[in-house]
Amino acid sequence: MEKAERNREREKLIQAAVNGSPYYRHVNMRVMEFNDTGSVMDMEVLPQHKNIWGTVHGGVIAGLIDSSCGTAIAPVLAPDETVVTLDLKVQFLRPVREGRLTARGRVVHRSRRFVHTESEIFDADNNLSARGNAIHAVMARGEG
Repeated sequence: MEKAERNREREKLIQAAVNGSPYYRHVNMRVMEFNDTGSVMDMEVLPQHKNIWGTVHGGVIAGLIDSSCGTAIAPVLAPDETVVTLDLKVQFLRPVREGRLTARGRVVHRSRRFVHTESEIFDADNNLSARGNAIHAVMARGEG
């Protein structure tokens, strides 16, 4: 089996695992695809995602950025590697009240021990609503 085919199979497994995860189902996020630049996730805004002002809570936006950055890493990890987020920065650019959010995560740089990622979130009208970046530590699976 070619490396590209193995990667596609692994991406399908990761997509199924994320989309089947209780956390991601609870917050209504899902991986839509992996592509040449990273991953695409989406989330339909529900009433429980809103703050007291009627806009999507910043923690929900930060969670979507963290998740889209994390899933974007999947294609650059070896099967025995995993990552944890060390640093997450978010810039909120415009409030969102309803509709579908789309997050596009991508790997900026991968070294032996770290992965730098970034993500942009677009609202249903394709307006850039937030962006962020993260640094992830690479470790062996099962390492704590």
